[in-house]
Amino acid sequence: MQPKWILLSTSLILLVLLLYYSDFFKILELLHQINTTWITVGFLMFLASFVLRVRRWQHLLKKVNIRLPFWSLSKVYVAGQFLSNLTPGKIGDPARSVILKAANSKSIGFSLPSIFIERVCDVVVTVTIALLGLVYYATSNLSLWLVLTLALYIAFFSAAIYVLISEKRSKIFFSKIFSVFFFFKFLKKFKDTIEKFSKNLHKSFIRYRDVLVLFETLCYSFGIWVIEGLMLFVGFMAIGLYVNPLLSIIVCSTSVLISVATFLPGGLGAGEAVNLLILTNILSISPAEVMAATLISRFFGYWMYAIIGSIILGTSKYSLDVK
Repeated sequence: MQPKWILLSTSLILLVLLLYYSDFFKILELLHQINTTWITVGFLMFLASFVLRVRRWQHLLKKVNIRLPFWSLSKVYVAGQFLSNLTPGKIGDPARSVILKAANSKSIGFSLPSIFIERVCDVVVTVTIALLGLVYYATSNLSLWLVLTLALYIAFFSAAIYVLISEKRSKIFFSKIFSVFFFFKFLKKFKDTIEKFSKNLHKSFIRYRDVLVLFETLCYSFGIWVIEGLMLFVGFMAIGLYVNPLLSIIVCSTSVLISVATFLPGGLGAGEAVNLLILTNILSISPAEVMAATLISRFFGYWMYAIIGSIILGTSKYSLDVK
């Protein structure tokens, strides 16, 4: 069995175990009684988050002279999110650049840095928000796990930035990666492509060193993650429970950081586990209530992209290659 299927199976098994532990029938009872008004609010939040995400990418692509209509970019974004959520640690994010090339013939080397900058800004925002959680988690072992997770993210992205700001280091890095997989003979034909790719990647990355561009992207990211956190708040309100909106935002950011670090596809199962662990430790609410609210928020933040993305990829005739 391929590793990706093992990880996906692990995610699904973990999710089933969490549902069992949290009292599955109690969760069903809570979901049966949901307030449809708050579900409508959740859909509106999903749309707001989606628009901000596409606008952010559109904003970054313009800096490397890639200009596409919102609707065209939207389809590529959703399809990319679907593939990203199927991969461990969201390492499938670059697939969005591959789909963009297939759909609009835009160079992967020029578009890929925009996705990296998105991730850097996402990490900066979620780490900043998660740090506020130390106020809530200070009396528990959760603070240690949070600090370790934040250190991991900071180390990884610092190393990536260090490589990409230098054309020489970028070329050496991709050459090393190429040499590691030298035993795959079919990769030899991609040698010139990889060298060109690393050069374009560096050039595009350098264009994003503009302070104003980074500030605007951070503002987009902040709006996105506030809305994502409020989806958890909406999940609780939908089952008739009030949870501090700020706490919902903090828990969402913490959950995303930790669940992605587990390398389970889309953080599926891990995100639910983190929410359960945090909220049942610091609030007087049952596991069933946490799981019901989490499932509602995950529907908007995860399953909507999975459903729409699979439809777009299933009805499109993209030729996904990296040449």
